[in-house]
Amino acid sequence: MTMTRRFAWLPALALFSVALPAAAQSEKTSEQLFLEAKADVQAGRLDEACPKFEASHRVSQNVGALLSWADCEEQRGRLATALRLWEDGGRRVANETDRRDYVASRINALKPRVPAWTISVGNPAAQNAKITIDGKAIQLGSDPVLVDPGDHIVTATADGMKAETKTVQAVESKSETVVVFAPAAETTNAPSRPIEPRPEAPTDSSASTLKIAGWITGAIGLGGAAAFGATAGVIADRCDLEGTNADGEPLDGNGCPSGSQGLLVGNAVTLGVGIAGLGVGVGLLIAGFTQKSGSEDVAIVAGPGDVGIGIAWSFGRP
Repeated sequence: MTMTRRFAWLPALALFSVALPAAAQSEKTSEQLFLEAKADVQAGRLDEACPKFEASHRVSQNVGALLSWADCEEQRGRLATALRLWEDGGRRVANETDRRDYVASRINALKPRVPAWTISVGNPAAQNAKITIDGKAIQLGSDPVLVDPGDHIVTATADGMKAETKTVQAVESKSETVVVFAPAAETTNAPSRPIEPRPEAPTDSSASTLKIAGWITGAIGLGGAAAFGATAGVIADRCDLEGTNADGEPLDGNGCPSGSQGLLVGNAVTLGVGIAGLGVGVGLLIAGFTQKSGSEDVAIVAGPGDVGIGIAWSFGRP
């Protein structure tokens, strides 16, 4: 055996001996990062703790560091990120009953809280559209995109279209459609609506009826007044206050011949009819001339006493 062949394994041995301390150093660094991250969580410094859990996991690929990282991201509100980490951890502990069930319960509780976006291209002219969210490309037509709550930069490009960039806010527990290349709003000159003439209020027949009734009732009142004057003249001729009239007939207590009670009653009745007729007639005429459609209710009512009529009306909205 030559000297060269005898010592050919030395470089490999040297490399192996160097790799062991390096690996040990990496594990130590991962543990330090993990412990520091736990201390940050207890102190409420989640923005410092989560990157340390991430670094610890990347160095060691330890599932404990992965699950702690998922819990940290969920606590600081990065729900879609946390869900992806929990699902990755669930695959890693699929053969461990206790941790598998625990991880599954965390996933089921978290899923409804994660915002989900459906990306839609609104303009059919946008061909070969490419969409990114925070610089990460997404596949159009796939399942809804899960995003962390908060503002995100959505960028869209397409053949023959001007690139579009906008900020869209994702809200916890809310699913929505984000439209890119929305078609321009159509501007059409809507025909002006013709001004329709205001319909005239229908003529209320009740007003005409009131006028007619007023004239008739007033005429009756005038007739009653005329009759009262005629009977008063007769009474004046037949009655006297001296106890006898011109014919020497004895008079009663009213200064009239005995048996003239009918004449006196008739005179009183004509007076009442005349006064009532004139009063009601004037009232009906006023109501007829002033009434507006649907504005008054008019009724003829019995007056006080044994004889007489009256009119009543109420005014509503014009």
